Amino acid sequence: MENVLLAHILKQPFQTLVLVGNTQDVFLATKSFFKDTENIDLENHGDIAVHVIDSLTVDMAREIKGWTEGMPQYRVNKLLVLTPTIFPVISQNALLKTFEEPSGNTQIILLIKDVSVLLPTILSRALVYHISAQDKICDDSLLRSSPHARLLDKEVATLLKTGLQKPSKEKVSEFFNNLTQAVLQSPYSPAKRKEAVQVLTTVTPYIYDQGASIKMLVEYACLQLPSID
Repeated sequence: MENVLLAHILKQPFQTLVLVGNTQDVFLATKSFFKDTENIDLENHGDIAVHVIDSLTVDMAREIKGWTEGMPQYRVNKLLVLTPTIFPVISQNALLKTFEEPSGNTQIILLIKDVSVLLPTILSRALVYHISAQDKICDDSLLRSSPHARLLDKEVATLLKTGLQKPSKEKVSEFFNNLTQAVLQSPYSPAKRKEAVQVLTTVTPYIYDQGASIKMLVEYACLQLPSID
């Protein structure tokens, strides 16, 4: 997994953050980030609750909700890290208000393998990122094109359609997920890779926002991502 993307994500201000990918790898990388930046152990800190669990039950969800409402003692914000293998809808509903409107003193990081299992109301309020590198080699032809030529690409043209022909959120998510992997695997210089990652972390949080303009997000990415030399 490319940790540079995760570092950029975690450095941003956030309340509810959803990281999609291999939960074990992402969790270890997240632990390393906080160890390096704050010199703290996620699993041994009074203001941090970590739940690496097979299934998040309703009773556990209620306990977690109560914990988030308390005040931090050692950090500016309390931090809740959830990595459930199974996240039942009934448990999501029990935590709905916590995800939608977390206490001003609590940040939430949810690590999950499949974003489709989450309720739309949770996704609409969270920053969502697909960050695990894939085994397959991704097509980087779009990154090798000039910014304006990208807008003429067949897949991009489909994503830019509006009205009844506008693409589904799943298609848009797949496009940006593949684009992210192409950026991480591409032969960018360090400076250009940093620039590309910043573009992605600007755009991708809004993919699941109900009010976001898909056309604007795709156009912004196509025009702002640096070209591979």
